[in-house]
Amino acid sequence: MTLLRTATLTLVVMLLLAGCTSIFNSTPAATPTPTQPPPTPTPTPEPAAAILNGERIPLADFQDELIRLQMALEAKGMTLTPQEQSQKVLDQMVDQLLLAQGAAEAGITVTDAELDERIQALTEEMGGGTALADWQTKYHYSANSFRRLLRVSVLGMKMRDQIINGVPEEVEQIHARQIRVDDEAKIQSLYQNLLAGGEFETLAFQEDPLTGGDLLWFPRGYLLQPAVEEAAFALQPGQFSAPVQTDIGWHIVYVVARELHQLTPDARLALQKKALQDWLEERRSQSTLEVTIP
Repeated sequence: MTLLRTATLTLVVMLLLAGCTSIFNSTPAATPTPTQPPPTPTPTPEPAAAILNGERIPLADFQDELIRLQMALEAKGMTLTPQEQSQKVLDQMVDQLLLAQGAAEAGITVTDAELDERIQALTEEMGGGTALADWQTKYHYSANSFRRLLRVSVLGMKMRDQIINGVPEEVEQIHARQIRVDDEAKIQSLYQNLLAGGEFETLAFQEDPLTGGDLLWFPRGYLLQPAVEEAAFALQPGQFSAPVQTDIGWHIVYVVARELHQLTPDARLALQKKALQDWLEERRSQSTLEVTIP
C-alpha cells in the first residue's frame, strides 16, 4: 500500500510539473490589434473647365453656358467657330469669377436673403414659379446651378460698380483743335506755315469748314486716335504739335485750353469701361489660370 501510494503521488507531481513547464515555457498569446476604422474616401473633384486661383469653374456650368451662347448666336443669325465659342465663354466666365473673387477680397458679400429676394422678384416678373422653372429648363439651368451662378453674378456686379464708380466726375481735360489731311507733303507745308506765324484756326477752317477741326473737351483715354491724344497732352495752351501720323491720315494738334473739367456722360462712360477693362487685365496678370478643356 505504501509503495502504491508513493507511486501515485510521484505521478501526480510529474503531471503537475509538466503542466507548469508548459505554462512557463509557452509563447504568450499576441495581444489582439484594435480594429481601425476604414479611411474616409477622398471625394472625387468635380470636373472643371478651368481652375482660376485655385477655384474651379465647373465643366457642367461651362457646357451649359456654351449652349446658351449657341442659342443666342442662332437667334441673332450670327456664327462663330467652335473654338471661338469656347474661348468667348471661357473669357466671360473667367472675368466674372475674377470680379467675384475681387469682391470677396474687398469684403463685399451676398447673403442668402438677398438671393432669395432677387429670385422672388424674378419669379414675379416671369409670372410665377412654373414660368421660372420652364425658363430655367429652356436655358439649361437647374435650380441649384441657377442660384450658384446668380451669387457669382451679383458679386461680380457689385465689384464692377465699385470699380466704375471710382471714376471721378471731373478730371484733367484738354480742349483742342486739329488740322487733318491725307497727304504728308500737304501737312508738312501747313506745318511750315504755322512755324512762320500762320493762324491755326484759319488753316483749320480751310481744311474743315464745318467745325474748324474742333475736338472739344476730352480726357486721357477717350480719343479713338491715341497718337493724337498723346500729342495733345504733351502741349500747353497756345502750343501746336509737329505732324502726327495715324491710320486715318496726318494731324497737327493745337491746345486751346487745359484744366480740370466736368466729364460729359459719354466721356465718363468711356472712362468707366476703360477702368473696368484695366482692372480685369491687371487681375489676370496677377492670377493663375489652368485651362483643362481642349
